[in-house]
Formats: sequence, C-alpha cells, structure tokens
Amino acid sequence: MPNRRQPALKRHASGQWIVVWGGRTHYLGRNQAEARRLYASQLQQWAAWRAATITGRAAFSAAASRPIHQLIDTWLDAITLDAGPAARTYYTAHSTRLRDAVGTLPLSALTTDHINAIRAAMVAATFAPRTINHDLCAIRRFLNWAEDNGHAHTVRLRAIKAARIGVIEPKARTVADATAWIARVGKADPRLLPWLALAYLTGARPVEVGRMARREGEWWRPDHGQHGACVFTVANKSARTQHTPRYIVLSPEALAWFAAAGPHWFTASGYWQAVERAGGTGGSHFLRSTAWSHLRATGLPRETVQLLLGHTTPGAWRHYEIVPWHTYQTLIARLTLLPTIQPPGPLPSPWSASAQSSAPSAPPGAV
Repeated sequence: MPNRRQPALKRHASGQWIVVWGGRTHYLGRNQAEARRLYASQLQQWAAWRAATITGRAAFSAAASRPIHQLIDTWLDAITLDAGPAARTYYTAHSTRLRDAVGTLPLSALTTDHINAIRAAMVAATFAPRTINHDLCAIRRFLNWAEDNGHAHTVRLRAIKAARIGVIEPKARTVADATAWIARVGKADPRLLPWLALAYLTGARPVEVGRMARREGEWWRPDHGQHGACVFTVANKSARTQHTPRYIVLSPEALAWFAAAGPHWFTASGYWQAVERAGGTGGSHFLRSTAWSHLRATGLPRETVQLLLGHTTPGAWRHYEIVPWHTYQTLIARLTLLPTIQPPGPLPSPWSASAQSSAPSAPPGAV
C-alpha cells in the first residue's frame, strides 16, 4: 500500500533537494530557497494525488471482489491482443492449476499461502522444476496485470520462491548417436524423417520446424529472386516484440528435406507426441543442442553459432545492420547426415552470388 503521509523535503547525497511521493523521486534543484518554493507546489500535487487514491479505494475493493476465474479470462484476452494466440495457449495451460485451486475466490481473498500450496502440490505430484516455474511465472504475470489494472490483491510476490532447477545435464549427443536416433525414429514413422532432418540440419526449434513444414513463412531474397533462396523467415516471439523475424539458413541438404516435409502436425504438442510414439523418448529438442555443439566443434565462434540458431537478443543492431544471411549457407552446411541418411531427392545448387541460370529460382517446395 503506498505511503500517504505528507512527504518531507530532503537533501540528497548529490546535493539535490528532493521530495518522494507516489512512488517517485521529484528533484527540486540545489538552491534551497528555490527548492522550498517548489516543495510547496509539490505538496499541492501530493494532496490531489492522495485524495484520488483514497477515493479509488472503493473501486479497488469492488474490482477485488470479482472471482479469480473471471479475471483470468479477462487477462487471457489481453494476452491474446498483446502477444497473439500462441501466448494465450501457453498462459492458459500454466494458469489452469491456479484456476482449479482458487478460481471461485475473490482476488482480495488470495494469499501467498494459496500460491505456495499450489507449488507444494506440484512438487508432491513430481512435476518437473521447470514446469513449476512456468506456472509461478504465469501467476506472477497475472497478479502484476491485475494490480496494473486496478484489481487489488495482498499477495507478496517476493515470497513466491522458484523451484530449484539443479544441475543441468548437457543435451547434446555425438554425430553418430544423433544420426542413428533420427534414422530409427524416422523409420518408425516416415513422416517424421524430414522434420527431424530439418531440426538437426538447421538447428531450429521444434516449433520452427513445424512452421517450415507448414510453409508458415517466406523466403528471404537478398538478390530479388535472381538466384536460389536459402533463408526462410518465420514469425516468432522476437518478431512480435522486436519486429524482426527468425532467419533460418538452409544448406542444400536441408533444402532437399524441406521439399519433402509435409504439414502433418499443427501443434508443437502433436509433433512431440508423434516423436514419442515412434520411440523418440523425450522429444526432438536435443537435436538443436546437438547442432550447436557440432557447429562449435568445427571451430565456429560462439557468436556465429548464436546467429545461425537464433539464440541472440536482436536488439537495435538488426534495425541498422543488413546481415548477409545467404553467405552463412556454407557454415550451416557443416551439419550433415550424409552418408548415413540420404535425402529424398537431389541436392539443390548452393547459393552463389556469381551463379546466373545454373541456380534454381527457388528451392523445391518453395511457397
């Protein structure tokens, strides 16, 4: 609850005169006489703010009487508008246990004990620490949204402790092990083979593999389509928050598998379940870690591998630097499944700035 006592005029260590109220520090300069004059004006503003916050208590109480499940629905609608349907799916899943446990309570009745009880129940049910932390993160985001939108609660977020992750075991496997795994799972379900090959050869996330297979993106053409395209762009979180897509560089071998990949699964969970049914216990995400390790083993700098695998925060530089993505094709081509696993068709010609008619205008299966 904000401190509504009359704020005092104080001198900061820097020599500035300040007054603190409404959660902000107001700087009044170094001249004491001038600071006292400004302080009188600040007290008038503080009095108006105090009256408004006291008047707003009734509105806060009314908002806090709404049941939590209704507020969760409103919050999820806001998530959809801000971040899209994929984010809504994530937060729906990770707010389910909160809804089931306390959904009928008014928000004003929610306490830290309720949240810790949900955490304890998940620990007792042997949920993975990461899953527990995903739920706690969703709860924190919901409560922050509620507070920002005038829905009062008494939960102390600092008292909600994350689950201990423990030592993270390396996920990467050797080239031979990864290739054998892809061959075995791909033999059990041939539809999976192009997806798994793309996952390794591009270092893409499982959700990005699905978007490539469903052609949910477009080819990036540095030469206006004069030569063969080798960079596929897909929308992801970065595209929504920083307005820059994920650039996936495909080697000729990956392009051949791209042409063979069909839109067999439309959700990440459906793809994961198909891999599990085919004997790929644990899913295919380790192929991304394996690709990372294999590229590093060839001598590529960490920054280059981060760029290829989309594991960097783009920041401002993407807005003023033109990245020659097509030149990275020879680097990503260091990942290969040959000769153990042969692609389903001939390999397209590599991208070449000097090639004219020899390179295809677009890889097979391009949208």
